[in-house]
Amino acid sequence: MKRIFLISLIVNISISGHSQAVRQITMDEAIALAWENSFDAYSNNYSYELSRLNWMDQKYGYRPTISLGSTISDYTRSIQEQWDSEEQKMLPYEVQWLVNSASLNLYQPVPFTGGSVSVYSGLRRNQNFAETGNVLNYVSTPVRFSYSQDFSKPNSFKWNRKIGELRFLEANSQRLENREQVAIRAITAFYDLLIAQNQLEIASLNASNADSLMWMAQQKKEIFAITRSDFLNLELQQTNAKIQLEKAQNDLEMQQVSFNIFLGLEMETTIECITQTVTMPIVIINELALSKSFENNSDILAISRKLQEAERSVLEARRQSYSLSISGSLGLNQNKGNIVDAYSDLLDQQGVGLTLSVPIYDGGRNARSLQRSKMALEYQQKEAEQNKIELSQQITQQVTNFNITGNQLKAYAKSDTLGAIVYQAVKERFILGKASIIDMINAEERRQNARLSYLQQLKSYWIQYYGIRKLCLYDFEQGLDLMIGY
Repeated sequence: MKRIFLISLIVNISISGHSQAVRQITMDEAIALAWENSFDAYSNNYSYELSRLNWMDQKYGYRPTISLGSTISDYTRSIQEQWDSEEQKMLPYEVQWLVNSASLNLYQPVPFTGGSVSVYSGLRRNQNFAETGNVLNYVSTPVRFSYSQDFSKPNSFKWNRKIGELRFLEANSQRLENREQVAIRAITAFYDLLIAQNQLEIASLNASNADSLMWMAQQKKEIFAITRSDFLNLELQQTNAKIQLEKAQNDLEMQQVSFNIFLGLEMETTIECITQTVTMPIVIINELALSKSFENNSDILAISRKLQEAERSVLEARRQSYSLSISGSLGLNQNKGNIVDAYSDLLDQQGVGLTLSVPIYDGGRNARSLQRSKMALEYQQKEAEQNKIELSQQITQQVTNFNITGNQLKAYAKSDTLGAIVYQAVKERFILGKASIIDMINAEERRQNARLSYLQQLKSYWIQYYGIRKLCLYDFEQGLDLMIGY
């Protein structure tokens, strides 16, 4: 009777726990859902798109710009004064002007020199409402070519493109690192939910076993076959089991809500986590991890970018001690009373400008500025070396820990398997009447403890693996470079 009661209670708990429709999800599916639906993934893609658009501006900044400009109407009416030589005094007179113009401009940077070329074509209509009669004239510039360059500054197009490319590679690396961080969060949420489900199963079984022991104690109490102290201890055990069951139910609900929110699932969705067995733990070679981290890690790419920026600052500081610029233009223009004549008998238009400024005394400001730039460059070089050393140590330590965790995972998996085998053997002996209920409870506790330890080790294993993937941006399981694959 006792055994039938216990077995039926366990079966009822098992049936009630699976009667509700659930959605089964593996760890890989949880990661894929997080990459697709989580807000963290959306925020990551948003930041990357902004960086990509900024890079597109710099990458195609050397392309020509064409613009159309016009002055639809510019009317001026005012009273001004003019010196009258006959009367030897200032006399007022009325001024009325109406100006209309249109122009077409083309601007083209020259990346190789750092200068710029522009092409201009325009027409301006001037109408003067004078007291002696209207005066109308048209000023045409069919074409004018101009070139300008500031030699006192580094080639901004060249440097912006070089640094912009490094900045974009850094942003792409950060995007992939954040993607791996999303995977780590998904793994954590997945195993937290899975462990909470197993803990609820343990708490349910403990509560069932406590009820069974209490029922047996009450039977013994009626025939005075149990001491008061043992009866009270069993009653306390039953109460504690109920408390632990309520706590496990609450923990599971909280983990379920957190899991659904993070993965963007409906709140009503109930998840059943499916464990993926690791048949052959991944072994990471430290030299490969170091090589890939130096190629792909965003901190390393940021160091390269900062070094380039420091070198540009040194060049700017060297050239700020003088100012030298050149400009030139060549074109055609005319000024006539009608449009047709304004485009006839065109006149040449030329212009050349060369400016030079050299400070005679500046109190040593330029020298100090150059010194600061050189110090900044030296600091970036030292920081680059230090960061590489620290990254190497971090990679080596994490790879060592991960490989140890992989080896230990085999032992935990064996313990989980043995716990299930021992429990099944004790259960069969219990049904045959060769094992006591205490033996059954102890076997179940050992099985569940081995299971929880295995799940905790699995969680640690995958978190460590994706942590190394984040640092190296390399899939050691498939042998894929994430910087190329995504």
